Amino acid sequence: MSAALSEMEHLFQSLGWGRSIGFGDRPAVLVVDAIRAFTDPAFPQALAVDREIEAIAQLLDAAREANVPIVFVTIGYHDPRAELGPWLDKSPGLGDLREGTPALDPDPRLRRQPEERLLLKKGSSSFFGTDLAQWLKIREVDTCIVTGFTANGCVMATALDSTQHGFRTSIVRDCVACRLDFLKRVVLCNLRTWADIVSLGETMGYLRRLSLSAGGRVG
Repeated sequence: MSAALSEMEHLFQSLGWGRSIGFGDRPAVLVVDAIRAFTDPAFPQALAVDREIEAIAQLLDAAREANVPIVFVTIGYHDPRAELGPWLDKSPGLGDLREGTPALDPDPRLRRQPEERLLLKKGSSSFFGTDLAQWLKIREVDTCIVTGFTANGCVMATALDSTQHGFRTSIVRDCVACRLDFLKRVVLCNLRTWADIVSLGETMGYLRRLSLSAGGRVG
């Protein structure tokens, strides 16, 4: 696996793809599908993500200190069969994601604040069929810091759309997960073509610098 990843990285470098562009000046944090359906062992589709939830919680504390906008994104359906069509046949577990149920609640360990937006999406990308891009641009956001689950699904779709909507996009590797770790490594390597792949430490450092400069900002 490591040899294949090295070959992939070498290919990207030879083509001039995947170079880091860094954070901008006005970030927002997107918390994608860090909901009880995927984080709480009481639910059948939960992942083992205690470590990632702890990392996201640390990141959110730093973002709040810097007055950076935070958007919690959840996925759910009033009528899964009518709304999902063939996708439900491909992924029957989506039928458990019903609006108005505890499955869609953000993980309580992330301590979502009342002023932090809760956005319901119907597709994989947080931008698909939502007003997220407009909402961010009204607030003059130039950088999307992406966290959540899963790296090979909704995180990937969100990161691609973030870049295509003109935002600098960073995925915090410590704050995302897949059901299989090797898949996460492959996906993040591939996503370097569209997004910077950053550590929790460097992202926290960036947010602390924002907090110190002019006392952060109000989102």
